[in-house]
Amino acid sequence: MKRTIRRSFTRMKSIMSEMKTKKAILTVLALVFVCSVFASELPKMNVVSLSNSKVYVTASTNSQFPSEVTLYNPGGNVVYYKKSDAAPEFRSVLNLSQLEDGMYTVCLKNGEVTTKRELEINKGCVCVKRLVKEMDPLFWRKGNKVYVTYLNCQKADVSVAIYRNNRLVQEEEMGSDFKLQRCFDLSQFAQGNFEFVLHGNSQNYNYRMSR
Repeated sequence: MKRTIRRSFTRMKSIMSEMKTKKAILTVLALVFVCSVFASELPKMNVVSLSNSKVYVTASTNSQFPSEVTLYNPGGNVVYYKKSDAAPEFRSVLNLSQLEDGMYTVCLKNGEVTTKRELEINKGCVCVKRLVKEMDPLFWRKGNKVYVTYLNCQKADVSVAIYRNNRLVQEEEMGSDFKLQRCFDLSQFAQGNFEFVLHGNSQNYNYRMSR
């Protein structure tokens, strides 16, 4: 009886120790992630209407990374894309004369930071909406465990889907808090090629690995 109690107590201590270790790892990842956010320069994007059908996109960017500007239509499809070399400033003129009325999103990605601006086209006239900034999530692997940290700046509903060899094997809601952290244990699955797809703020972030 005493031996059984002793084994149960030892196992409980082991589980509690593992939980503390997991929590500590997630906390460290969060601190590293937040520090990287503040250590990098956020692109300050301005979108100005030049005429009824053209807009001028400018941004002060981090000169260590190239810049990518993408324009999405109301259905989420790419209607314009341009990549520029690393430079302290980004400039581009977008001609929207061929686009239909609706809400469009212009995204400027510089390093791990994505800045968004919504555009509304109404009868050929362009109206520039609010500025939105996002950070890419951080994925980190240790053995069979994959850790995810994401700063949910827009407080959107975030979910993660896991695919093994292109087949969905797990899907989980992460919530809508500002700081989201999660650990996924892949030991329950057979070996193969895995892809994590984090969906948040109308954008997907992918992480691929094999085990």
